Amino acid sequence: MTENQTEKVTVGGDAEGPCESVNVAAAPIRVPVFWPQKVALWFRQLEAQFTIGRITKDETKFGYVVAQLDGKYAEEVEDVICNPPEFDKYKAIKTELIKRLTDSGTTRIRKLLETEEIGDRTPTQFWRHLKELAGSSVNDEFLTEVWKDRLPVKTQLVLAATSDKDGVKLAEIADRIHEIPVERGRIAVVSHVSEMELLREELKQMRIQLDAVANNSRRQRWRSPAPSQFRRRFSSNSRQRDKSVSRELCWYHHKYAERAAKCIPPCNWSGNKPENK
Repeated sequence: MTENQTEKVTVGGDAEGPCESVNVAAAPIRVPVFWPQKVALWFRQLEAQFTIGRITKDETKFGYVVAQLDGKYAEEVEDVICNPPEFDKYKAIKTELIKRLTDSGTTRIRKLLETEEIGDRTPTQFWRHLKELAGSSVNDEFLTEVWKDRLPVKTQLVLAATSDKDGVKLAEIADRIHEIPVERGRIAVVSHVSEMELLREELKQMRIQLDAVANNSRRQRWRSPAPSQFRRRFSSNSRQRDKSVSRELCWYHHKYAERAAKCIPPCNWSGNKPENK
């Protein structure tokens, strides 16, 4: 028999005559269009057609697969197409197509979850919705990060300052934030980038102002002596003047000034007369 064309089968036959062989046409197959988003499912459909058409030859199955791939996907398994193994060609190309075109479980779930929007749900309801979609294949830490990315910006900013990592507790906190009414006249939705840029600019201006105050304070300290330094300088000058005066006057005038009854030269007391020396 030629596969997908005819098959010789034995029919009839009884005690009065021999059996005879006739050719029976095999059922034609309808090869499904290649489905890169669901490669494993496409192979299931293709194999169902192989069963209908009674196709069992490895080389023929391999040929059907190669013929259905356009250039983009043929490149993904170019090595298998150009250098197929001696045996199990169909199995080899099936295995490699599934492996190379199918996202990892985490990537697939992330793509699914990132298309979801919170809508009119509360944060807790949205959390439960995402968890139901993800199933048991995704851990809560990963799910929480995806969930937070889909929340309003004001809620994200508050949760970013929260040390708790438990998704359920974070959802409860987010619910309380969600219940706070938006002020009238205020834009309710602000992009995350704009919000962060505003905060960065405010911090930058605060740093500039603080630096200016610090620099001004340093300049003032450099120009003006400290009170203690001024007192020491004044006291030192006073002592120097006192010592200078002391050396110019005798002991009596230094101690008693104009009330001095005696004078011992040399003495520069202004009231000295020639007869007193």
